Amino acid sequence: MRTRTEIDGCRFLPSKHRPELSRANDVVNKMCALLHLAHRAGTEIIVENPADRGDLSQPNYFLNASHGPLWLMPAICALIKRTSAKTVTFAMCAFGAPWQKATTLLYTAGFDAWLDILYERRCEHSTHAKLAGGEKTRSGWNSNEAAACTPRTSTATWLRPSPPW
Repeated sequence: MRTRTEIDGCRFLPSKHRPELSRANDVVNKMCALLHLAHRAGTEIIVENPADRGDLSQPNYFLNASHGPLWLMPAICALIKRTSAKTVTFAMCAFGAPWQKATTLLYTAGFDAWLDILYERRCEHSTHAKLAGGEKTRSGWNSNEAAACTPRTSTATWLRPSPPW
Protein backbone atom coordinates (compact mmCIF):
# COMPACT_ATOMS: atom_id res chain seq x y z
CA MET A 1 0.00 0.00 0.00
CA ARG A 2 3.00 2.30 0.53
CA THR A 3 6.66 2.45 -0.42
CA ARG A 4 9.61 4.59 0.62
CA THR A 5 9.02 6.93 -2.30
CA GLU A 6 5.24 6.98 -1.81
CA ILE A 7 5.09 6.84 1.98
CA ASP A 8 1.54 8.23 2.20
CA GLY A 9 0.32 5.60 -0.24
CA CYS A 10 0.96 4.33 -3.74
CA ARG A 11 -0.63 6.39 -6.53
CA PHE A 12 -1.72 3.35 -8.48
CA LEU A 13 -3.17 1.43 -5.55
CA PRO A 14 -6.26 -0.59 -6.51
CA SER A 15 -9.42 1.26 -5.52
CA LYS A 16 -10.50 -1.57 -3.20
CA HIS A 17 -7.48 -0.80 -0.97
CA ARG A 18 -7.88 3.00 -0.87
CA PRO A 19 -10.31 3.07 2.11
CA GLU A 20 -7.91 0.90 4.14
CA LEU A 21 -4.99 3.19 3.27
CA SER A 22 -7.01 6.27 4.17
CA ARG A 23 -7.99 4.75 7.55
CA ALA A 24 -4.40 3.74 8.28
CA ASN A 25 -3.07 7.22 7.46
CA ASP A 26 -5.82 8.79 9.57
CA VAL A 27 -4.95 6.55 12.55
CA VAL A 28 -1.26 7.49 12.32
CA ASN A 29 -2.03 11.21 12.01
CA LYS A 30 -4.45 11.18 14.96
CA MET A 31 -2.10 9.07 17.09
CA CYS A 32 0.75 11.51 16.47
CA ALA A 33 -1.44 14.51 17.26
CA LEU A 34 -2.58 12.92 20.54
CA LEU A 35 0.94 11.87 21.52
CA HIS A 36 2.25 15.34 20.78
CA LEU A 37 -0.42 16.88 23.02
CA ALA A 38 0.26 14.31 25.74
CA HIS A 39 3.98 15.06 25.60
CA ARG A 40 3.33 18.81 25.79
CA ALA A 41 1.30 18.08 28.94
CA GLY A 42 4.30 16.29 30.50
CA THR A 43 3.74 12.66 29.49
CA GLU A 44 6.55 10.48 28.21
CA ILE A 45 5.65 8.48 25.11
CA ILE A 46 6.58 5.21 23.39
CA VAL A 47 5.51 3.98 19.94
CA GLU A 48 6.26 0.42 18.79
CA ASN A 49 6.23 -0.85 15.21
CA PRO A 50 8.22 -3.13 12.91
CA ALA A 51 11.66 -1.86 12.00
CA ASP A 52 12.55 -0.07 8.79
CA ARG A 53 13.55 -2.99 6.58
CA GLY A 54 14.53 -0.76 3.65
CA ASP A 55 17.34 1.23 5.27
CA LEU A 56 20.67 0.33 3.66
CA SER A 57 22.52 1.85 6.63
CA GLN A 58 21.16 -1.00 8.79
CA PRO A 59 22.38 -4.10 6.92
CA ASN A 60 21.34 -6.47 9.74
CA TYR A 61 17.70 -5.54 9.16
CA PHE A 62 17.64 -4.67 5.44
CA LEU A 63 15.21 -6.72 3.31
CA ASN A 64 13.75 -4.55 0.55
CA ALA A 65 14.78 -1.11 -0.73
CA SER A 66 11.16 -0.08 -1.33
CA HIS A 67 9.90 -0.93 2.19
CA GLY A 68 7.77 1.96 3.44
CA PRO A 69 7.78 1.85 7.26
CA LEU A 70 5.77 3.87 9.75
CA TRP A 71 9.00 5.62 10.73
CA LEU A 72 9.14 7.58 7.45
CA MET A 73 5.58 8.89 7.57
CA PRO A 74 5.43 12.70 7.84
CA ALA A 75 3.37 12.67 11.05
CA ILE A 76 5.90 10.37 12.77
CA CYS A 77 8.84 12.48 11.55
CA ALA A 78 7.10 15.59 12.90
CA LEU A 79 6.40 13.86 16.23
CA ILE A 80 10.08 12.93 16.56
CA LYS A 81 11.13 16.50 15.83
CA ARG A 82 8.57 18.15 18.13
CA THR A 83 9.26 15.84 21.09
CA SER A 84 13.01 15.30 20.54
CA ALA A 85 12.23 11.58 20.56
CA LYS A 86 14.66 8.97 19.41
CA THR A 87 14.36 5.44 18.15
CA VAL A 88 15.98 2.14 18.98
CA THR A 89 15.79 -0.99 16.85
CA PHE A 90 16.33 -4.43 18.34
CA ALA A 91 15.65 -8.06 17.50
CA MET A 92 13.06 -10.12 19.37
CA CYS A 93 15.26 -13.21 18.94
CA ALA A 94 17.66 -11.56 21.41
CA PHE A 95 14.88 -12.13 23.98
CA GLY A 96 14.30 -15.77 23.07
CA ALA A 97 11.75 -15.45 20.26
CA PRO A 98 12.05 -18.12 17.52
CA TRP A 99 12.02 -15.36 14.88
CA GLN A 100 14.10 -12.25 14.37
CA LYS A 101 11.18 -9.77 14.31
CA ALA A 102 13.14 -6.53 14.10
CA THR A 103 11.23 -4.01 16.21
CA THR A 104 11.66 -0.27 16.62
CA LEU A 105 10.59 1.85 19.55
CA LEU A 106 10.22 5.63 19.35
CA TYR A 107 10.53 7.14 22.83
CA THR A 108 11.05 10.38 24.66
CA ALA A 109 13.84 11.23 27.11
CA GLY A 110 12.04 9.99 30.21
CA PHE A 111 12.56 6.41 28.99
CA ASP A 112 16.26 6.73 28.16
CA ALA A 113 17.44 4.83 31.24
CA TRP A 114 15.20 1.88 30.39
CA LEU A 115 15.26 1.75 26.60
CA ASP A 116 18.74 2.91 25.56
CA ILE A 117 20.07 -0.55 26.50
CA LEU A 118 18.04 -2.12 23.70
CA TYR A 119 20.76 -0.98 21.28
CA GLU A 120 22.68 -3.97 22.62
CA ARG A 121 19.92 -6.46 21.68
CA ARG A 122 20.97 -7.37 18.15
CA CYS A 123 20.34 -10.53 16.18
CA GLU A 124 23.35 -12.81 16.33
CA HIS A 125 21.78 -15.74 14.47
CA SER A 126 22.41 -16.96 10.93
CA THR A 127 18.93 -18.56 10.78
CA HIS A 128 15.73 -18.61 12.82
CA ALA A 129 13.31 -21.43 13.62
CA LYS A 130 10.32 -19.43 12.40
CA LEU A 131 9.40 -16.43 10.26
CA ALA A 132 7.55 -13.55 11.91
CA GLY A 133 5.54 -12.71 8.79
CA GLY A 134 4.98 -13.16 5.11
CA GLU A 135 3.36 -16.59 5.06
CA LYS A 136 -0.34 -17.43 5.02
CA THR A 137 -1.49 -20.80 6.31
CA ARG A 138 -4.91 -22.38 6.84
CA SER A 139 -5.11 -20.73 10.26
CA GLY A 140 -4.16 -17.28 8.94
CA TRP A 141 -1.00 -15.22 8.61
CA ASN A 142 2.05 -16.43 10.52
CA SER A 143 2.52 -12.87 11.77
CA ASN A 144 -0.40 -13.43 14.18
CA GLU A 145 1.77 -15.64 16.39
CA ALA A 146 4.60 -13.09 16.36
CA ALA A 147 2.28 -10.22 17.32
CA ALA A 148 2.51 -11.07 21.00
CA CYS A 149 5.72 -10.34 22.87
CA THR A 150 7.87 -13.16 24.15
CA PRO A 151 7.65 -13.84 27.89
CA ARG A 152 10.98 -12.06 28.35
CA THR A 153 9.85 -8.93 26.51
CA SER A 154 6.38 -8.81 28.02
CA THR A 155 7.78 -8.39 31.51
CA ALA A 156 9.90 -5.60 32.88
CA THR A 157 12.67 -7.99 34.00
CA TRP A 158 15.02 -6.96 31.20
CA LEU A 159 14.60 -3.26 31.92
CA ARG A 160 17.18 -1.67 34.21
CA PRO A 161 16.58 0.22 36.42
CA SER A 162 13.06 -0.89 37.30
CA PRO A 163 10.51 1.24 35.47
CA PRO A 164 8.20 3.52 37.44
CA TRP A 165 5.04 1.51 36.77
